[in-house]
Amino acid sequence: MEEHNWIQESADKIRDKLAAAAERNQGRLPFGRSTEQTREDYFRTGNPFCWENGLNGGLMWQMVHATQDRTCMRNAVDLESALAGNLRSPEKLGPVAGYQFLPTAVANFHMTRNEVSKQRGLDAAKAMAGCFLPGKGYLALCPLLAGPAPSVDSLLQLPLLYWASETTRDETYRGMAALHAAAVMHQLVREDGSVLPADEAGSRAGAQALALYGFGLSYLHTSDQQFLKAAEKTAAYFLSELPESGRVPEILGAEEQAGENDFAAAAASCGLILLSGLVKEDKDNVPPVSAALARAYAVAALRMLQALCRDRVDYRAETDTLLGDPVGDYFLTEAVWKLIGRELFIW
Repeated sequence: MEEHNWIQESADKIRDKLAAAAERNQGRLPFGRSTEQTREDYFRTGNPFCWENGLNGGLMWQMVHATQDRTCMRNAVDLESALAGNLRSPEKLGPVAGYQFLPTAVANFHMTRNEVSKQRGLDAAKAMAGCFLPGKGYLALCPLLAGPAPSVDSLLQLPLLYWASETTRDETYRGMAALHAAAVMHQLVREDGSVLPADEAGSRAGAQALALYGFGLSYLHTSDQQFLKAAEKTAAYFLSELPESGRVPEILGAEEQAGENDFAAAAASCGLILLSGLVKEDKDNVPPVSAALARAYAVAALRMLQALCRDRVDYRAETDTLLGDPVGDYFLTEAVWKLIGRELFIW
């Protein structure tokens, strides 16, 4: 399909850019605060519990899976080893354990069957489970928010608990994750499918993107139809506010815009590609409806990714980031890898 030649071309450019950055940043955190800062310096002077750290490792493992790049593998293993020190402080690690150890230790185990990495993943899941609040029925995650209320971005941490349940055959982990996802659904999803937090009207694009992806992942791991419904509902709102250009505004539904959100476009694309395959399992939809939804999700993902790859991505080998931050870079790479069939599924 000639009209989609841009997909492989973009994948090749992303591969070359990330390989160059990985080679240049050996022994450093890929997105460190200066070119002279070593990984050791970062973890001594910075915040080792910063949730973005894990996605740096995930980016490297996506490269390893797609290209067998040895430098990326060394960087991923080194980062995981540095993060392993956080396991000694489970009370600090718990709120960000999913983001830190799913894309690092668990990804490593998927790729290499490394038993040390497997144990690190299980220890991280135990720390995360320690955040469960029995009286409230959810996990106290995402310490950036005031108080322990459930948050939309916590949904992408839950697959660590789902994985731990599958690995240990202990359904306690799965039960906690499902209760948390249900709490997010009931407390944060509005009737029109938009999600909190938001301004007076509309929804922040990043939260909306993580909601549609996160609920889809919880359905994938539990087969609970309420999560598929929540994913479809939040996706419907996202698509209703998506401009024809594919450029995602910072706040969906707002009359005046303060800018664009590239991370939201990348993360939503990941979620929509997942949903395009899951929607056929919605028992309330007849096949023609499911097929139409699947196509709408796939078309929207392609439109957003094409806009990103054409207008927003920095492919220059001398710079370190694609979209300006490790989170956006990770989800962009995952989404493009999904399209070319080279993704390492870590969630």
